[in-house]
Amino acid sequence: PRKAPEPGEILTVLREADLLPCLYFLPGRRVVEEAAMSAALHLFTTPEEQELIKEEVGIWLEQLPKEDRSLQQVYALAELLPRGLAFHHAGLLPGLKVLVETLFARGHLRAVFATDTLALGVNMPARSVVVGSLSKFDGQEMRLLTPNEYRQLTGRAGRRGMDIHGAAIIPYSPWEPFESSFQRITAELQPVTSSFIIRYNSVLNLWRPGDIQHLRRICASSLREYQRYLLWEQRERMRLERLEMRYHTGKKKENKKRAKAVEGATQALERRRRSIGAYPLSRAGAAELDGTIFALRALGYIGQDDRLTIKGHLLRGIFHPSGVLIIELMMAGALDQLTPGELAEVCSWFTFDNDRRLNNRDVLNTNLKRVRGELWRIEQHVHGIEERASINFTPGIVPDFHGVALAWSRGMSLGGLLRRVDLAEGDLLMLLNQTIDLLQQVQSAVGQVLDARDVWEQDTPVLTEGITNERSAVANARNRAEQLVIQRERMERLRPMLAQASTSLLRGIIVQSRTVPSMAISISDEEIPLDAEEDIDTLKQQ
Repeated sequence: PRKAPEPGEILTVLREADLLPCLYFLPGRRVVEEAAMSAALHLFTTPEEQELIKEEVGIWLEQLPKEDRSLQQVYALAELLPRGLAFHHAGLLPGLKVLVETLFARGHLRAVFATDTLALGVNMPARSVVVGSLSKFDGQEMRLLTPNEYRQLTGRAGRRGMDIHGAAIIPYSPWEPFESSFQRITAELQPVTSSFIIRYNSVLNLWRPGDIQHLRRICASSLREYQRYLLWEQRERMRLERLEMRYHTGKKKENKKRAKAVEGATQALERRRRSIGAYPLSRAGAAELDGTIFALRALGYIGQDDRLTIKGHLLRGIFHPSGVLIIELMMAGALDQLTPGELAEVCSWFTFDNDRRLNNRDVLNTNLKRVRGELWRIEQHVHGIEERASINFTPGIVPDFHGVALAWSRGMSLGGLLRRVDLAEGDLLMLLNQTIDLLQQVQSAVGQVLDARDVWEQDTPVLTEGITNERSAVANARNRAEQLVIQRERMERLRPMLAQASTSLLRGIIVQSRTVPSMAISISDEEIPLDAEEDIDTLKQQ
């Protein structure tokens, strides 16, 4: 088979056809960067444009810390941008993303090589779009693009008010026959499917003591259950059609029996249609909901009286999938002796969800090793209960990921972090931002529970002296009351520490955000210690 054309050759043809600027989509960050560098053999800008772009890049570089100016991404884009080229993917530094998007919007760039994440939420329309491959890696395997994904990419072609139409180009590939490519791009769009998933947090926020049917009605009204219902209805109608086809046998007695069977099946279908909310909760949905409630009871988030416990109220305010593990660590006292930086470090472990092995030079200190050991024990306990409940909600942590948040909180530069752990620049900043968000979720949940007087009053046992056989119950009640006091004191100590942990990470993030005017940093207004409050006020002003 003949060789596939190089990206630079394709861009040259598009320039001659007056189809630039373009977005060039490829699968994978490394492929994107390599394609951009190979296309740099061609020049797509005038001398005047080159000077203008160099000036813009120079202004941006001056705002970066000196140690970060030698980062590989920064160096590569500083070479590419004056030639009218760039790359864009999720691992790019936020500041570099904004720089690329700004230069493209101003018309200074002729082509941006990107992964498909650019087609989701980033407003960068172009005259043409090149879909360099009809395959992608979805996190588990290489597969073909769906018709919806293909339309999402090519929908970027054509600029409103500037182009009469947009052009979508699929380059020749010896690995993708024309017939399969044509079938892919002309296929019907797939129906939208629901992403609604039952989780601990959602069940607790909808919980009404003694009224599980309320939860069932809400779950049954979701799009996911509606789609399950449609599949069931389709199967039932097919069954009815088969019965009707067998209706006429030539024997009156047999015909009467089958007529009754058809009539009974039809009535059953109509009864189900008119049942709860028109779309009853499927067996799969009901089993998942029952398993979730079983696990929450077994873990102590829903009490014997059907009311939420202190842990249950805490988990209502934490939306992270690992919220249960964080609360269990808190209640076990594993976080009591940590510094703010170490607390940020522990929360960062839950933000990394990539299963690949990491090269990590960091070594955990004694405090963090102790927390890791306790976390491993808690993970085994939670996963054991989830296995009994036939659910799988709580992800475990990745053993190789650690040290990033603690080093960052102590002032290490981005370049220093990259030399310690094998991650992309943008991925590191994204993980740090997610850690800040998680810290603020926990801080907010702790604050709300501490300030909710009724929560503590309802959970405090009433002590009553009685006859001898009640003494054990009285002893249990006293023990429970003592545990509540310990929990409250533990949460009171933890609240300011969480605020300080967020601030320790924000001090580093703000340096990067100075180069990104549009970069959003959420800062909690919960009650925090005075020194942390002053730091956060300064960060907000900046």
